[in-house]
Amino acid sequence: MKHELRLVVATIGLASMVGISQVQTAQAAETQTINTGIGFRYEVNLELPKKITVGDQGNVNYQIKPVGGVETTGTVDFHAENDPVFEIKGDTWRAVRAGETTLAPETKLSEKTKQLLIKKYGGYSVEDVAQIIPVKVEPKTQSVYRLYNPQSGEHFYTTNGAERDQLAQIGWNFEGTSWQSYQGGIPIYRVYNPNAGDHHYTLDKSEVDHLVANGWRSEGISFYSADSKNVGVYRVYNPNAKAGAHHYTLDQKEQQALTNAGWQSEGISWYEE
Repeated sequence: MKHELRLVVATIGLASMVGISQVQTAQAAETQTINTGIGFRYEVNLELPKKITVGDQGNVNYQIKPVGGVETTGTVDFHAENDPVFEIKGDTWRAVRAGETTLAPETKLSEKTKQLLIKKYGGYSVEDVAQIIPVKVEPKTQSVYRLYNPQSGEHFYTTNGAERDQLAQIGWNFEGTSWQSYQGGIPIYRVYNPNAGDHHYTLDKSEVDHLVANGWRSEGISFYSADSKNVGVYRVYNPNAKAGAHHYTLDQKEQQALTNAGWQSEGISWYEE
């Protein structure tokens, strides 16, 4: 894909060299140079936000900036190492999913620039230099709120602000945000026991089907788990409780305190941030 040169204020810079011989390895935005006698060095600058989140997109803006007295123009192709994470189509970039990747710019100098090089230096040669622009795409997250029913002892988890406020108005205690849920990750289902007034959360669809077959009501997807092992959400079980028999927490100290009080640890149920 070809992109015509635009002058922009760049936030990520890399460099290449024309006329070369000895290589120094560069990481991130450091300069990679090859030097032998007379050479022409130019920089490729790509403008990207400091933080990129899944679903973000923008225009491809870059600049070929000379480090000499030669006006440098041309076209740049950006090749992504991991296309499902970050893609460039036409003049637009898009963050597809969470992860890390690198872009490798491939620059072709314009005929005008080539002629200027010949005129100023009496000739030139071009050799490709490996360049790396690191790109990290952050997941889109949503707050999971925790409420407590002092009558039944149940903890309730929701991303729905209206549901949170409604329960708080009828006597539930709002305990703040428990964690950040990865939107578009692995579904975590919520089921309800109308006899006990209890809710249960699981990413195991077979567990959902089993509970529904035994009289529980499916309430659909409540939130999502990360698809990589970030921070574990612990599940503990109170064999003596009718409602609120399961409790979910990122806090290992809370999990340990409950197991010390007689709750049974059921390990990590899913992962969040």
